[in-house]
Amino acid sequence: QLGMQEEFEEAAVDFAVTYEVSPPSWEAPPPKTGPPPEAEAPETDAAPSDAYYVEGEVAGSNDALFKELTEFADTANPIVIDMSRARRVDFVNAGRLLNVLEKLKAGDRAIVIRGVGEMIAALLAVMRITKIARVISRK
Repeated sequence: QLGMQEEFEEAAVDFAVTYEVSPPSWEAPPPKTGPPPEAEAPETDAAPSDAYYVEGEVAGSNDALFKELTEFADTANPIVIDMSRARRVDFVNAGRLLNVLEKLKAGDRAIVIRGVGEMIAALLAVMRITKIARVISRK
């Protein structure tokens, strides 16, 4: 998918040596179809207000983030958290997110976390946030 054929070939050799099985063959990624990327989503300075947007790295002290999330959640139903621009969430902040979401869930409102990357989704599953909120992975 990323077009990294050399890295694929190296990994294929390692796979074959380790498991003594022939690895799958390299397949070129399919050509992109549809409108050009700049036509897909126009850039805007303001994020839509339908969700609370988490961006960048959620690490270290993030009191403001959780305060803003709680304030957003006071008026939202369902509570939608968009993590499509989040690169990383550390374990401590995942725990803090769990605590905030448990309090919000007590209000009997639906919670949706969308645009979650694979690593963050795995952390949310380990923290059992998936029991409280519906987690939708990135496409």
